[in-house]
Amino acid sequence: MKQKLLLRIKPYIFSDKISNFDFIENLGFERVEKIRQYQTLVLYLDKDLDEIRKSFKQKWRNCLNQSERNDLKIRGGNDQELYNIFLEIYNQMISRKKFKEYVSPSRMGKMNEALDDDYKMKIFIVYKDEKPIGSIVGSAMGNTGIYLLGASNEIGMKYKGSYLLQWEMIKWLKKIGVQRYDLGGINLDDNPGVYHFKSGITNQEIFGMGTYQTFSSGLSKGIVSFGEFIKR
Repeated sequence: MKQKLLLRIKPYIFSDKISNFDFIENLGFERVEKIRQYQTLVLYLDKDLDEIRKSFKQKWRNCLNQSERNDLKIRGGNDQELYNIFLEIYNQMISRKKFKEYVSPSRMGKMNEALDDDYKMKIFIVYKDEKPIGSIVGSAMGNTGIYLLGASNEIGMKYKGSYLLQWEMIKWLKKIGVQRYDLGGINLDDNPGVYHFKSGITNQEIFGMGTYQTFSSGLSKGIVSFGEFIKR
């Protein structure tokens, strides 16, 4: 603080681990209210796969059963060839839906290339008649797996490939000993369709701790606020 700069942090702490976040304010930090608090759904993997599957909502389970009868094939790995296939499907989805992107899958792919194999993202591709129709990208660090990216084309939607992909990711996380699966964020107001899909897997809703900042100079805070305003 000798240079009177603003310090901003986003602790990797969630409400299913610590119920009261007030302690950080006692350290001189204030919540940055304009940055949305991370909200997600978590599936705990401390039961066997049969019990986990039975815990899904009936409608979600029915869709998974249908996808398993559609003669779909799954291929998984962490190499760039699979990620390039994901990008093709993702770009098809973007062209169809025309929604605003908040992440850059291409940049994530370049990052993935630079990682050692033990830390690369896990990629699953679902095929119908040897043609890729959907994909899911996730990661596992410590005791938590997280859904990062997903995409389906029109054929994938028809054959409910996304249900089979989620189930494949859950099985993989269970196999490697992960204890909890973060479904990658929810926003009922902005994206109700995705919320209803994910809530078919679990209803365990949690919040991230949020973003906090501290500063000793009002000038520093003003400069940061102005910079964020210009960026928007």
